[in-house]
Amino acid sequence: MLSKLTTTITVNRLTSVGYASGVTVSESTDKFASRVPAPPDLPARGAWVVYFLECRDRTIYTGSTNDLARRMGQHQAGTGAKYTRSRLPVALLAWNGPFANRSAAARFEVKAQVLPRLKKLELIAYLQLHPGELVVHPYIYKDFR
Repeated sequence: MLSKLTTTITVNRLTSVGYASGVTVSESTDKFASRVPAPPDLPARGAWVVYFLECRDRTIYTGSTNDLARRMGQHQAGTGAKYTRSRLPVALLAWNGPFANRSAAARFEVKAQVLPRLKKLELIAYLQLHPGELVVHPYIYKDFR
């Protein structure tokens, strides 16, 4: 029988203006506590990235784009993905990239979408600690620690 994990993962929410608040996620309670970190730089326009959004209902949406600022505006305006339209507002948690092309970003996006919530939060926390570092596979990031 597996013992209960008591890992705490810190995940920061990013709005279109900058970090509004952060969250600390504890696996056993899944409660959130506020923090205010420094905002990271967004990727250059034209670079393919995979991004992670936290929706109002605290679900995590994963998508890919080559213009993250434009795509965030679409999500906030309710013209983005059908999934996020009914879960506004959304906050940017992290992004991964730049990928070589759209195909590479799409492959990573699919792999990241099927991760369990805790693994996805671990990946997001890693990406926040290493902004701009390309993680090629969602499970490989642990090797970089």
